[in-house]
Amino acid sequence: MKSFVPIVIVLIMGLTTKGELSYPGQCIKDTTARVFGNYIELGTASTPERCIKICREMQRDVPPPTPRKGFPYAGMQFRTQCFCGSSIPANAGAPSRECNMPCPGDKRKKCGGAYRMNVYPTGVKYP
Repeated sequence: MKSFVPIVIVLIMGLTTKGELSYPGQCIKDTTARVFGNYIELGTASTPERCIKICREMQRDVPPPTPRKGFPYAGMQFRTQCFCGSSIPANAGAPSRECNMPCPGDKRKKCGGAYRMNVYPTGVKYP
């Protein structure tokens, strides 16, 4: 059993160092420069589902052939802040305990922390 543990750790590290989500709702580190540049304040009705929907439908100012609608990732931070983005930086992963603020719209769910963001895929894919 001990020889299996290092293999699992290597697989998890491999996923997060490529800038991909290991699981929906993964906690990542943000900075003052912002990992995702598009911000929406959701207020007291904030939930991951609402943020995902907004990011999936948001219009983007990009040249063709890139789709003009939607972002691949939605992130909840500091309870009420929704961020939308196109990519996750490598090594951005943070311990899940650092994303510990409950969502005002559904207290059973977590909505990030201080400069910590629960990130979800929206289903939008770029070519």
